[in-house]
Amino acid sequence: NEALLAHLRAVRANLRPGGIYVFDRLIPGNRWANPIARWAWTRRRGGVTVRTTFRTLEAYDPVSQVCDEIMRFEITENGTRRVITQRHKTRIVFPQELRTVVRLAGGFEFVGWFSNFSLRRPLERARASLMMITVLRRV
Repeated sequence: NEALLAHLRAVRANLRPGGIYVFDRLIPGNRWANPIARWAWTRRRGGVTVRTTFRTLEAYDPVSQVCDEIMRFEITENGTRRVITQRHKTRIVFPQELRTVVRLAGGFEFVGWFSNFSLRRPLERARASLMMITVLRRV
């Protein structure tokens, strides 16, 4: 919690009043029964193909609510293949918990939260949301 509060306070210190902060968080939901979640997708443009794999909830610690997230990019361009892997720790935050942490950090107005990168789907009305997109305004 202290790291999350420090992060929000640092963002606040670097935003002008009225500035907007938008970020995403995984919504754990029913994925606790099968903790390692994985998604993959491929995009092609011109002679470049990028296959992305995203895994989360690996090495999950239920007390600290911290887990590993891994992003792997397999890039093929003109017959040459490169692989880039990023691994980082992330803190799982439930929606009401996030609201409380934002309030404790101070200096933000809660604008809203949305489901899966769609402004047409407020989180409160969305079903089976994977991502919580939070919008805060610096006061």
